[in-house]
Amino acid sequence: MITTSSRRLGRASWLSVGIDITARREAEQALARSEEQLRQSQKMEAIGTFAGGISHDFNNLLTGMLGYCDLLLVQMPADDRSRDDVEEIRALAMRGTELSRQILSVSRRQMVQPTVLDPNDVVRGLDRLLRRVIGENIELVTTLGADVGTVRADMSQLEQALLNLVSNARDAMPGGGHLMIETAALDTTETRRLSLDHEMEWLAIRVYDTGSGMSDEVKAHIFEPFYTTKERGKGSGLGLTLAYSVMDQSGGEIRVDSELGVGTTMHLLLPRLSEAVTPAITVAEPPEQLSGRETVLLTEDEDAVRAVAVAALERRGYRVLAATDGEAAMAISRAFPGRIDLLVTDVIMPGVGGRQLADALSRERPGLPVLYVSGYTDDRALMDELVNGERTLLSKPFTSLELARRVRQTIDGALHAG
Repeated sequence: MITTSSRRLGRASWLSVGIDITARREAEQALARSEEQLRQSQKMEAIGTFAGGISHDFNNLLTGMLGYCDLLLVQMPADDRSRDDVEEIRALAMRGTELSRQILSVSRRQMVQPTVLDPNDVVRGLDRLLRRVIGENIELVTTLGADVGTVRADMSQLEQALLNLVSNARDAMPGGGHLMIETAALDTTETRRLSLDHEMEWLAIRVYDTGSGMSDEVKAHIFEPFYTTKERGKGSGLGLTLAYSVMDQSGGEIRVDSELGVGTTMHLLLPRLSEAVTPAITVAEPPEQLSGRETVLLTEDEDAVRAVAVAALERRGYRVLAATDGEAAMAISRAFPGRIDLLVTDVIMPGVGGRQLADALSRERPGLPVLYVSGYTDDRALMDELVNGERTLLSKPFTSLELARRVRQTIDGALHAG
């Protein structure tokens, strides 16, 4: 508002001119948000480039370690004194797999397999674990909305994001407090308040705590990789970054409401669907039922991974044709006169990659089922096929039992589809 005054012929007058700057301020705020999102995206891309560069070799090493530990444990008597040492090595390797997956996830390089989920089922399934995470001095209440709809997301990633939010809430209440997890479909008022696309339907998984809360300065940095306010050794700074990445990969958003001394509410926001939940795939659990007599063509350029995979499958009765790369696999396939029941192939290999190999062999052997093995890839076409359920993936690192399960599942699934 601009006001001027004048005086003529002994009379005072005022002129006021008002300019509505609402649109300009909204544009400036939108620009500031876009700049912040760009900075965040650039940070994530830098981490992604770093993670992708080391994850392939790191995951191969972990897969080899887990595989050899499994082979040793199968051979060792239950009372062998060295058994505890081998199990400890295996436990350390499993911790390494979790770290690897977290880094790949926050860098948006992890190969995800989204399905249609009921968020209420996700919360119910985690209830017992969440209560162990928070301890006895924090009261946990879950409020599950009716008719919240479904979402499309990777189950394990969504569970990990929720676990991380609950862990942060616990750390914010060292003296105890109240924690509530809520699921709800959002109305138009809440959609506008949270700055969501008003042309879409949304649902929320909220985590409330009565902890210490956050200042505006802290809130401005909480989604940055490796940013943490916890003491050294108490947190990696990846928990909220992972939740941010999970929402981003699922087409969702994450928001925070927090006030110092009052508490924090974290909102996991996802597009609301009306599709039916993807049926869970059940696998025969007794390990002895995971054996088979089929022929498997296994292609893996890492010697250790190939060796333990061959041993794990042959021990269960499979006939394994092992190849060191894509070209060798095609040569073996053309020279082998019998039926090949499954191709198991690494995605990233020198020369002919996994997807190119699968395409070539599918033309030569129509109907050949394929199980991809990888922890990381930049092949967008393959990732789209995984998202659409057209391809099957076993993520590295994996255990011998996980390999046997997925091989049996893929072969049986192809037989039923045929």
